[in-house]
Amino acid sequence: MGLKIVLSSSRRLDEKNKVIEKLKLMDKALSMLGKQGKRIEYIYDCETASTVFGLMPKQTEINNCLIPKCDWLILLAPLKHVGDKTAGELVAAYKAMKNGANLVINVFACSDPLGAKNEEEYQQKLVENDCVKADSDVYLEQLLQLLRDSYEQIDEHYVVDYRYDSDCSSLVNKVSEQFDLLVLENRFPVFRVDGMSIPGHTVKAKELYYDENRAAEENGFNEKLYYQRESVDVALQNKITEGGRIVMITGMPGAGKTRAVYEFVRHRIPDEKVILLNYGNVHDLIRRFKTDVDYNVADGSVEVRKTLDRIYIIADQVRDVFEMAGMESSEILDFFQRLLKHKNIVFIGTSIKSAYDNFKNNNSKVRDLLMANDNLCQELEIKPIGKSQADAKFVAWLRMHFKYSSGETVGDYIPRLNDYVEKIVNRLVSQKDTELHHFVKNFLRACQLVSTFRYSSPLCLVVMLVRKKYEQMSADIFSKNLLACIKYLQDNNAVLFSHELNGNMINYSADSIYDGEKLYSIVPVNINFAFNELVWEELLVREKTVPIAERLLYDWTNFFEAKNAILSFYETFPTATSLRRMVARLPQTEIYNECLEECRKIAKENLSVLMEEDKEEMGFFYNLLIGRAESRRGVRMLIREMRENGLPVNESTMGELIRFAKNHPNSYTPEEIEDFQVENSISDSLYSISRKLEYFTDTFDEAYAFVSQGAVDAVLAKVRSVNGLFVSDMMSLQRIYGILAKLCANAEHIRLLIDFANGRYAWAQSLVDEVRNYDAALDVLEFGASTIFDDVLARLDSIDNLVEGKAMLNEYVDRLFSLTNAAVVFMLGKSVHDTPMLKLIQSYLESGEGVWASVKANRREVVYVGLIQKSEDFSTAYAFYQSWREPVGEHNARMLAMCLELTKKHEYKFAVKAFNSFEKEMGGSAKISLILYNQILKASPTIDDASVYIKRLPYVDDYTLSNLLRIVDNYKIKVQGSSEGHKRPSPKRFLYAYEVVNMPKLKNYRCDIHVIALLFKMAVSLQQEEYVWKIIRNEKSENDSVGMKRMVEASDEINTMLIKKPYRSIDDAFAIVENVRRLAGDGKMAPDCVAALCGKIADCKDEDERSAAFRRWDNFVSEWNDLIEKDEFFYSALYRFRKLDALFDETGEVSEVFRNDIEGVKATQSRTFGNILQTLYNRQMGCEKMWKFYCYYRQWYEKNSSYKTLAPFRNFFIFLKKAAENNKELLETIGQEEKQLWGPSKAEDSNSIFLHTRFEKGSSADIIAMLKAEIEGGYLMPAVLNSALERLAKTDCSPQEAYLAVMELLREYPDIEDVFTPITRSVLICLASDFEEKKRWLYPEGEEPVIEKLLGVVSTDKVIAANDITITRRYFDLWKNIHDDLGFDSDGNFQTLSGYLRAEIENKHDGYLERVRMVVKIYVDHGRPIWWNTFKVVPWSQICADLIKAYPDERHVWEKVEIYSVKNYRSR
Repeated sequence: MGLKIVLSSSRRLDEKNKVIEKLKLMDKALSMLGKQGKRIEYIYDCETASTVFGLMPKQTEINNCLIPKCDWLILLAPLKHVGDKTAGELVAAYKAMKNGANLVINVFACSDPLGAKNEEEYQQKLVENDCVKADSDVYLEQLLQLLRDSYEQIDEHYVVDYRYDSDCSSLVNKVSEQFDLLVLENRFPVFRVDGMSIPGHTVKAKELYYDENRAAEENGFNEKLYYQRESVDVALQNKITEGGRIVMITGMPGAGKTRAVYEFVRHRIPDEKVILLNYGNVHDLIRRFKTDVDYNVADGSVEVRKTLDRIYIIADQVRDVFEMAGMESSEILDFFQRLLKHKNIVFIGTSIKSAYDNFKNNNSKVRDLLMANDNLCQELEIKPIGKSQADAKFVAWLRMHFKYSSGETVGDYIPRLNDYVEKIVNRLVSQKDTELHHFVKNFLRACQLVSTFRYSSPLCLVVMLVRKKYEQMSADIFSKNLLACIKYLQDNNAVLFSHELNGNMINYSADSIYDGEKLYSIVPVNINFAFNELVWEELLVREKTVPIAERLLYDWTNFFEAKNAILSFYETFPTATSLRRMVARLPQTEIYNECLEECRKIAKENLSVLMEEDKEEMGFFYNLLIGRAESRRGVRMLIREMRENGLPVNESTMGELIRFAKNHPNSYTPEEIEDFQVENSISDSLYSISRKLEYFTDTFDEAYAFVSQGAVDAVLAKVRSVNGLFVSDMMSLQRIYGILAKLCANAEHIRLLIDFANGRYAWAQSLVDEVRNYDAALDVLEFGASTIFDDVLARLDSIDNLVEGKAMLNEYVDRLFSLTNAAVVFMLGKSVHDTPMLKLIQSYLESGEGVWASVKANRREVVYVGLIQKSEDFSTAYAFYQSWREPVGEHNARMLAMCLELTKKHEYKFAVKAFNSFEKEMGGSAKISLILYNQILKASPTIDDASVYIKRLPYVDDYTLSNLLRIVDNYKIKVQGSSEGHKRPSPKRFLYAYEVVNMPKLKNYRCDIHVIALLFKMAVSLQQEEYVWKIIRNEKSENDSVGMKRMVEASDEINTMLIKKPYRSIDDAFAIVENVRRLAGDGKMAPDCVAALCGKIADCKDEDERSAAFRRWDNFVSEWNDLIEKDEFFYSALYRFRKLDALFDETGEVSEVFRNDIEGVKATQSRTFGNILQTLYNRQMGCEKMWKFYCYYRQWYEKNSSYKTLAPFRNFFIFLKKAAENNKELLETIGQEEKQLWGPSKAEDSNSIFLHTRFEKGSSADIIAMLKAEIEGGYLMPAVLNSALERLAKTDCSPQEAYLAVMELLREYPDIEDVFTPITRSVLICLASDFEEKKRWLYPEGEEPVIEKLLGVVSTDKVIAANDITITRRYFDLWKNIHDDLGFDSDGNFQTLSGYLRAEIENKHDGYLERVRMVVKIYVDHGRPIWWNTFKVVPWSQICADLIKAYPDERHVWEKVEIYSVKNYRSR
């Protein structure tokens, strides 16, 4: 994307042509300089553009379409007047700019038009040059005044003056000068960071994929075929919603990393700005980061632009992007630092796991930065496809769409993708026994070694390894083969290269510097390579199946191969550093120790040379061997060799000895390590203390006692000056803080840690105080601080005196002694849901004292993100958010989303008020991400409450629909007669779900598999199930419909739901299970359906049928036992219904066999245990056994507390207390346990959620008063309003009085109409007595919502029917459509039919008899009698006679009609 320029002037003007020529020359120069990001996209000149006779006149198109989208309007005014079209273009540009368009306007006006010296001469030259002002022309001065007057501006607009000359050089130079200034001032948005962005919905797969071939249809890419995974797609969205700024998606090649990002971009952020990062544009982006500023015209200063819009930067194959771009580690660090500074930028990268780990290891400061900000920088690893329930569903979907039936990744299942990879691999191995084949083999092996031992991918090292193999080959032949090999690999898309290599770039007589090392290199060091990751993975798989001689790569599991690899690397780079690198990075295979020994052997054979070259490196090498030794004897041998060869046994040796001890728990004791230290006269260092702290201590008390003994202070005491702080290992002191923080268990521990750290901080500050002069301060900064902090040297010139020097020293000491983010995160991790501890951390942060000074200055937001994430509820989190926001003065959408995620039901109103305030301050819904709206929808207690936001949304997605359906799924009604207030799912859930999926905005998303699953879950009849199948049939193509049908049939989740339906017979349930078994083929069968069938049989009331069914179930399980994948739900059903007696042993304890079963499958769901507990209660097994079972569960929960899903339900205690009602001692124990785990409920009856209970008791005046109080409180929830109105209709006042009271309320508070829903309107229609008032609340024709209650109310309203039967009929037809789909299965349905029937027969409008006939047939078809009151005005006998007369052939139908009264209804 480049600069779009519009030139505005008269059609034929020499000056215009000269300016265009100059701009084109500038663009060419920019191209030659490689500044692609500053290029010009086009220069629009009306004269050279086409002129067509179309729907829009050309000038209108220029003014309304072209100019508002351009970046730079250049108006050329060589005369004192301009044409009316040119004037109109300036007005259009200024109007667009005032309306928010990001364009720059320059008016270039000649100060001496036509070279005239006075007005008389000017007028004469106008005549001579045939450019006399026409009547329609406008004086430039008047045009500028017009703009000032139109926008009420006081100051005049400046123009760019230029002098008249025959060659237009003055004008051209002025245009060039202005361009340079505008670029310097960063005036053009297209040259800023967001100028590289495009809307998410416009992103093409081939643009996003690093290897664009992966996005080709012929290679298996299918735009329309995608399965959303909870562990991938939902997890990615959650990480973004929860504040992730840098999210790396890792996994195996073909795991679906890039596709998940593509789907996120296209469908989750379609209207957000997206930058697709690649190695061709990363440098341009960094330049934009550095210059993305707002230029202060007044003083020329520059400051970072804080108002940067939200931008998502996407990078596929992150390591390859940076390495292929030839970026230094410092540049990569700067890139990520800048990312984190811009809170509105989110970076999403993908990488195979090993490549990402190598990337971090090769860029240690980047790794440290990511770790230090780990609540903002997160990794999402896509695991290999396993055997979980979610994976089983995914596999079923894959098998349905692709022919391959197994694999660890998505890619394994896609035939075309496998064919694409296979073809490349076949080409690599097809040139057997040719010179090219051998060269390719050695080249690939060299690539493998460089990737293994260097964590980077420089081509120069690869070439040197290959050259070593062919050192006897002449230079010319080697160059020829090398170029042929590279071309072959590149042409076959096996290896990519950052730059093209040609013969002129090969030099056999040059040394180069790479990574700080001087080495002989025959190709430039700035060329990098990148593997096609899928091809590489396929090669590794292939290698295992062919003889060693035919393998293209080294086999690290074969010692002969591994030895050759080690020797090849060392012989090419025969240095101590190479040995040290190999030891640190050898692949962890079963021959790892043999490989280490081979490295040691090489070192011994070349020891004298290596010691002379770099004795210190050899010390590091031996220390690394010690930490990785196989046995304690091996450690002794290595230490002996070190001593024999004069290598120092030092603190590094101590650290590696501790590492060995940690990896071999029964080797060295802490006392032996202390003795070793004394024997070798090794002084303590902060590093050795930190390693001891890890190894010697297990609790905070032990660790704190250890550091309090004075060892830390003894080391620090050796530092005599402030300069010593920067040359000592203070990073290890921060590590000590981190270890202590990790062990903190309570607030007192945190206080002790902070006091300890602040004591050392105060000592460091005292050293700064001792600096006495300017030169000393500058020396410490220049030669000390700069060795640790990269930004020191650039700031030195700003220091003019001692005060400024000491201030800067204090700043760097703050940073040196600051708590690391890891330490803060550890403290936050110990404070989950512990508000007092969280507030303690907040108080330290905001005090900004001691070790918190730098944290507050540089990482305040990061800590607040952690405080919010660890909060218990919205109220706590939002209080932290407001504290963060107060000094900042602006919002952070992601932090607010994190708060909303924590919303409890009773906090909803508070959350809404906060969200509405945010929405208003941000400038409306268009400025807010759908992700945030989905978050507030997710928190909504009812669809009515959610509907307020649905109306505001410009677009929705499938998450929106899923969130709404989950709200419906949670609808419950009280179980009649239940004293404990038990509730059960509402039988009307499917009706409400039907209303949701038929909302116009959401209709297009209802054929998503997750939506389909929710609909099946809520269905309560076969007809409702049939409606779901109807959705599938009607809304997909025939192929997709068949595919979705297969997917449903293969879904364990859906089949489990269908089996459990009470209206489905046991035989039909068995048929489902047997079909699932058939679809599984030779693979494992998920246990869900089997367990569900067991539960269904247990619920059977017929004892004979139940016994026969259980025998059948037992036989099925026995037959397929080896192929049923057992899980906790299977065992829960098995023990509850078939082996309850085996739950306990002879002593009454939970049996070992049950423990083995349930622990063997790692139970993580509390309902597994809750269901068994309920069965024990129902089977009257006694409170003692129930309590023992609960105690076993409690132990398991404590052992696996990281699983939130293991937390107990309140029902646990309800059943326990019921069982123990006659055992006071046990009852008291249960009560204490309940209080400990649950505590008191935070919800109070005064909360809006509970207002409906008070509406039931209040008078009309009370209800109105309560509504006013809610409105005055800041927000009236729609559900509360509807509950109040429904109750109002049943109070002491008449409907008309109630209606007038509501209208008065509406007049007083007109804004409450914003929260009206269809239910609100239905109640108002009922209350209103006047037809016109009722019409006021109707929807325009064609816009009626599919809301059963509203449609039913209007269908049966007598006033509406009497005045306009077309309205009644329209609404009734819509109502009937619902029940044609779902069935007429409740008394409420027939009450509506009765009301509508009465409206028709009492008004007898045209066509009424046909309508009566239709309704009466519904009664007859369903065998339902008609309520006698329907015919109170017009008797049935008269209607019947009319029907027989009109439809004599249907007489038998009318004679079947049954009329009933209260008396015969009760008798029925």
